[in-house]
Amino acid sequence: MMLEQRTEQLAEVVEYTDPICSWAWGTEPKLRLLQWRYGDRMSWRVVMGGLVHDASAGRVDWDPVRAAEPMSNYWRRSSAYTGQPYPMPMRRMARSTDPAGRAVKAARMQGEDVAGAVLRRFRESTFVFGSTPECAEQFCAAASGVAGLDLDRFMVDLAGDESAAAYQADWDETSRPNDHVRFLRGDEIGIGSMKVSDGRERYAFPTLVFRGPGGDFTVPGWMPFDAYIHALESAVPGITSDARPDPSMDEAFARWGVFTEQELSLVCGVHASAALPDGVVAHFWGGGLVYFSADEAVARGLPEVSPAQGKALADLVASMELAFSFVAQIPDDGWFGGTPCAEWNVRALVNHMVGSAHMVSFGLRGDTIGPEFYGNHLGRNPVASYREAIDEVVGLYRADPTALGRVLVLPWGTITGADLAIMFGGDHLVHAWDVARSLHLPTDFDHDLVARIRVFGDPYAARTRGPEMFDVAVEPAADASPMDRFAAFIGRR
Repeated sequence: MMLEQRTEQLAEVVEYTDPICSWAWGTEPKLRLLQWRYGDRMSWRVVMGGLVHDASAGRVDWDPVRAAEPMSNYWRRSSAYTGQPYPMPMRRMARSTDPAGRAVKAARMQGEDVAGAVLRRFRESTFVFGSTPECAEQFCAAASGVAGLDLDRFMVDLAGDESAAAYQADWDETSRPNDHVRFLRGDEIGIGSMKVSDGRERYAFPTLVFRGPGGDFTVPGWMPFDAYIHALESAVPGITSDARPDPSMDEAFARWGVFTEQELSLVCGVHASAALPDGVVAHFWGGGLVYFSADEAVARGLPEVSPAQGKALADLVASMELAFSFVAQIPDDGWFGGTPCAEWNVRALVNHMVGSAHMVSFGLRGDTIGPEFYGNHLGRNPVASYREAIDEVVGLYRADPTALGRVLVLPWGTITGADLAIMFGGDHLVHAWDVARSLHLPTDFDHDLVARIRVFGDPYAARTRGPEMFDVAVEPAADASPMDRFAAFIGRR
């Protein structure tokens, strides 16, 4: 039997994109995997298309700080589809994406790999760190430490005519969309039909065009990974056979250096809870973690936070946000209803939840907790009180992530900041269940989150069963969710 022979013909790939397009950022995991598997079979060209020419046009009151929050809210919606981070908080919005596009072309004068790394840095600056670069000083700060980039030359090229002409050529090319996108119709989320902005027709971002002896094949907008494989194979039949095996995490970090949780899942086929390479640093972006190699962490000035410590913080925040989502649904006449905690009605339970969040803040600040602490923590608006308490905890951890590794002093003794996060993550997760049950809402919480909390919570509950802590375990129903089983283990009926 004859084996199928893979063609040696290269596919030409043209990528139309922009540094602050959230759908392009969301597509990066797919393009990384595509390039890893078939990178030696493709000639890849990146075209910087220009998403926003001047956000302040016609608005004399436009301000980069005030414009940041609504933009972050928009990106949050696309993040729900892509799984990639969105800025929390967004500190500053760029007036125009043209300067960043030109900066990428200036970096291109030092090589394709350099330009790709600089583009990635600009995206991370926006979507991970919440500040979009738009001037030479900010471009250099974002690109500092990129392998192979000479910053002095970059500054000269950025101000020169060649980078301006290269960006203008890209802008013009983007303004000539092909018939596939010109006549594409539909209302799907992220559809890549032709866009019109500032009176200009253009490709949607990202759009990839694959060219080869089989013809031209366009993959526009937010598309499944298989669409890229199909287009590549159609352009050059046989090119996708014998794909390079997907990378190990060591190989992936050696090549790219920075991974979101979504990228780890798609590119390496592993959950972010898997053991990461030595030296990897975790950064909490607000809704999850981004992982940096040791070199990349140093280049960004990030403190040494281990993946385990970062996950403890992420789980604390996830538990508090879940609990808040239920507290926000308590009706006006529901505050004095019963709860699974027999000694507390709903209002007393939420008061305890706010107080426990305050206790974490006290521990992080090193404040003394006196008898007066154990009183009323709710103001005139209990929901707002809980929101403020959560934000304070998150703000303190984000302001000093090294607290995760330090030993803190609390009323019952000493504990590391990471263990404190795990302990109170469990507390808020259990009370999220309490409030949900009181409101007759579903309690099938995220299974992975529950499993991680239980690693700490099960032995803690077993040690502290008693009148003022946890009751004896009860038998859960046969079809109980993992969270219902956890609640049963700590004595909830």
